[in-house]
Amino acid sequence: MGDDQGATRRLWTPVKRSLALAAVAAFVVSGCSSTKSTSSQESTTPTVQAADTGGASTASTAPSAATSAASQGSGHLADLQKSKAVTVGIVNQLPGSGVQPDGSMTGFSPDLMNVILPDLGITKITPKVGEWSTLIPGLLADHWDFVGAQMVINADRCPQVLFSNPWSASPEVFAYVGDSAPSSLKDVAANPKLKLAVQSGSTFLTPIHAAGIKDSQLVTVADIRSGLDALTAGRADLLIAGKPSILGIKDLDSRIKLSADITDSPTSYTAYVFKKGDTALRDAFNAAIAKLTQDGTLETISKKWGYDVADIAGKTADGLCASMTASS
Repeated sequence: MGDDQGATRRLWTPVKRSLALAAVAAFVVSGCSSTKSTSSQESTTPTVQAADTGGASTASTAPSAATSAASQGSGHLADLQKSKAVTVGIVNQLPGSGVQPDGSMTGFSPDLMNVILPDLGITKITPKVGEWSTLIPGLLADHWDFVGAQMVINADRCPQVLFSNPWSASPEVFAYVGDSAPSSLKDVAANPKLKLAVQSGSTFLTPIHAAGIKDSQLVTVADIRSGLDALTAGRADLLIAGKPSILGIKDLDSRIKLSADITDSPTSYTAYVFKKGDTALRDAFNAAIAKLTQDGTLETISKKWGYDVADIAGKTADGLCASMTASS
């Protein structure tokens, strides 16, 4: 689905013989025609805005484990490798992912993608920004090639899409501005006067409802920044979110405090998301994540953005989905 931006420019020098010139010209025509993308990108999506990275990443010339694993890419992966370009659905919410004023991506997920994708021969990465609730519908509607945000693996999503193996995990906490915060979701349910801010489309709604919190207690917000605004404006008493996500922006207001980890909200494991059947691309990402875990690159990127790679040790998408299906 990526834009056809991958054709390599060549430097030309005069040649003396017309036969040689004709041969070179024929080669160029053949080479350029082979770089055309085999799929098209929908250009108008009312729920997202397109933003370019402002430049392509450059892959190392040395072969890597990811390159070897995907050197015989098939289907969608082969199309992306042929065009050398990919369109990625993200959200503008650090530390997971975001787009800077110049159009370039920043965050944990982009840092990881900028290592994985060039090793697969994909050097042009174009993000499209949406909200959490639009990411999977946008993927299924072919608005982007895969979801590059920190999307939580959960029981509702496992039947719809393929997840890579998790590359980050996060305990859940409350943000608040008062004197103290509850220790659990059940404590919130026990006090119907408390208003809890939660992001639209969030996976937190499952444990929230399981704890008995009523919809009348919920304040729906677009993102964490909007949730913090709801706290400081008095529209909500609490905001639930992953701890690293709140740590990334809570310093914007000195009144914001964080609770201890919520005792009855499970740790969230996050991953890249692909369409069902896009196994070659998913498998290439899994091979790359395994390599980056082994050589310490994932740990370095994790620490940069406030995460601990030990939290995902031994976890796989298949295992998490299977356990969620069994417990549902």
